[in-house]
Amino acid sequence: MTEKRTNNINTDSVVDFCSISRLQKIALILFVLCCLSLSGLASVYLSNDFRVYFSEQNPQLDAFDQFEEQFGSHDSIALLAELKHGSWLTRNNLDKLEHYTQELWQLNTVTRVNSLTNYQYTYAEQDTLYTRALSELDAQPEALRDAIASDPQLNDSYLSPDETLAVVHASLDLDGQSGKDIKQLHQQALDLMQSFTEQSPDINFHLVGSIVSNVTLENAVKNDLLTLVPISYLVITLGLLLFFRSVKATVFTLVITTLSILFTFSLFSLFKQEFTPVAGFVPSVVLTLAVADCVHYLTSYRYLMRVDGLSAAKANREAFRINLAPISITSITTAVGVLFLNVSDSPPYQDLGNMVAIGVTLAWVFTICLLPVALHYWPIQFKQQKSSSSLLTLFSHKVIQHRKLITLTLISVILVAGWGISRLTISENWSKYFSDRFELARAVNLLKNKFDRLHRYELVMDSEQVSVNSPDYLSVLDQLLNHLENQQTIKHIQSYGYTLKRLNQNMHADQADYFKMPDSQPLAAQYLLLYELSLPEGLGVDQWVIDDRSASRTSILLQPMDSEQLIEFEQSLMQFFNSITKDGITLKLSGMDHIFAHIAHRNIVQMILGSVIALLVISALIGVVLKSFKYGAISLLPNLIPGFIAYGLWGLTAGYIDLALSVVICMSLGIIVDDSVHFLTKYARARHQLNKSTQQSIDYAFHIVGKALITTTVILVAGFATLMASPLTPTSSTGALLCLTLLVALIIDFTLLPIALKKLDERSKS
Repeated sequence: MTEKRTNNINTDSVVDFCSISRLQKIALILFVLCCLSLSGLASVYLSNDFRVYFSEQNPQLDAFDQFEEQFGSHDSIALLAELKHGSWLTRNNLDKLEHYTQELWQLNTVTRVNSLTNYQYTYAEQDTLYTRALSELDAQPEALRDAIASDPQLNDSYLSPDETLAVVHASLDLDGQSGKDIKQLHQQALDLMQSFTEQSPDINFHLVGSIVSNVTLENAVKNDLLTLVPISYLVITLGLLLFFRSVKATVFTLVITTLSILFTFSLFSLFKQEFTPVAGFVPSVVLTLAVADCVHYLTSYRYLMRVDGLSAAKANREAFRINLAPISITSITTAVGVLFLNVSDSPPYQDLGNMVAIGVTLAWVFTICLLPVALHYWPIQFKQQKSSSSLLTLFSHKVIQHRKLITLTLISVILVAGWGISRLTISENWSKYFSDRFELARAVNLLKNKFDRLHRYELVMDSEQVSVNSPDYLSVLDQLLNHLENQQTIKHIQSYGYTLKRLNQNMHADQADYFKMPDSQPLAAQYLLLYELSLPEGLGVDQWVIDDRSASRTSILLQPMDSEQLIEFEQSLMQFFNSITKDGITLKLSGMDHIFAHIAHRNIVQMILGSVIALLVISALIGVVLKSFKYGAISLLPNLIPGFIAYGLWGLTAGYIDLALSVVICMSLGIIVDDSVHFLTKYARARHQLNKSTQQSIDYAFHIVGKALITTTVILVAGFATLMASPLTPTSSTGALLCLTLLVALIIDFTLLPIALKKLDERSKS
């Protein structure tokens, strides 16, 4: 294969320097250094604390921490007890519920247990206020129903409207508790639930709460890593064997891929030992680039032996020279691109970008250094034969021949995709993380079906100037409660304001007209003092009003909504509050759903914007390396359009995007750039080294890399398709969108890219 040495990318000097002995030494040094880092894996652990998702500067997390300082920890575990028939309002069933309530007090770190039976029901006889647990009331079911209905804080709170589902809620203080301690607490709750099931087989029991969600997510991620990653490896192994028909080629690829993934984690563990569920995406991304690099190198090696008739040693050397530039461009630009994830507000996604950058770099070095050495000592023999890529050459001609029709079709698809993107809604709903295969998902669905609510918001009304018992404060709080009661999306409200209204009604012979705020500050303070003195130990008012009486809490439960709807609700609520507040009274929103809604919205925008900027930077780098502004500009088409179309089609079908799906553009970035770079470099080689015409250069690019692009896409799509079997919704959705993105990328590289190159040369001639 004779050719001029006037390539836009002059790699000859590098090739001459990189002898097998030097590559061997570089690979050995890198391997030893990486092996030294393996000791760091011993201290690695997977975090189940939601706080790792937020930076120290996150305003919503700051508000959440302040809320916990004022009103106690938000961590909890709740027992759901569902009767198969009957009602909980019978004496026998209330006794059972009381037993469950007392048993939950035995859990480690429990600070408070609330249920229907220990709810402190208030009533007055003349001027004396009485507070008794609801279970102590000697009343018939109908009387209990009336008592529950008369108290808005109790109604639909711990008992479902159909009276078959009871909730026993335990508040926890996990300050200083390790991940191991939390797992032990979760297991203790499971053992307790099992004992309840044995005692009452006619009752279905479930566990929910922040502890259950965190432990379930951690176990699910571990299970995916232990099952789906090996299955992906198996699928990729079979694909490589079918394509290369060579055990050696398959083994070489798997060794380089495995080393790249293993050392990515070990090197990163030297800087950070706490991993998050997001790190579960790293093996898939690194695997993508490692397999693609090896397939391109080995495909060139096989082509040079089969078609050009070169010996194994010469084919190895020439494959190194041909692929050094494109593999280097792909790896470097991808590493630069994923580092843009550091613009994210969420540390786990910053870690994802840094880990992928390490993995891509390792895959590049191992492919360039280790693979040529392996082929030198254990060469793969391919018999010389005629090229079997005539179909790809024919396809190339058909694309150019029908370029107008193809261009119009792609433009139509892009327009439809744009409509699909406009329909995407941002939705970070933790309850949708788990499929129905998880017990937690079934429990959450039971709660939603019985109570028609899901999201909890904490509203803290604070004032540095007046007391929570002052008329001005109570007036604002009363207006706020009236506003909340009129919102259809709010299904339940608990508030210090309701407690005062109830006490005022009690002290006026339980007359309905007196369910309102006390008339004066001394009267409100007196009611509160009487109420506090009547409460049993562990069930005080400290969870609703702070000690210095400068702030109170209102908890609301909302019907299921997506992140955008939650943020709209917050904005509407704050707008209303600002119109009624006075005397320096402020309202702060907090809660898990609040902070996740904001970080989802902010991070999704940041990551998509960062990925688009990364692709623009990559295209600029491609232009610099290829010494052609035109090639850099053209690379924008195959680099930007696949993600645009994939997300558009996703918008038309699924209609939502969450944090996990927003990472897909980053995860697929490597293979998208890989495909376009290899096609462009082969085209440039034909044009500038082999002096071929435009059509011949396009044919040459299809001829040399067409099979490799098809192979990597098919193998990787098959591998990522295994993710769709995950019971974790973010993982299965990510697998589906990744497969779609990679397929679209291949189609764009095989249609729009050659058409753009043809058009470019026509304009250059004119």
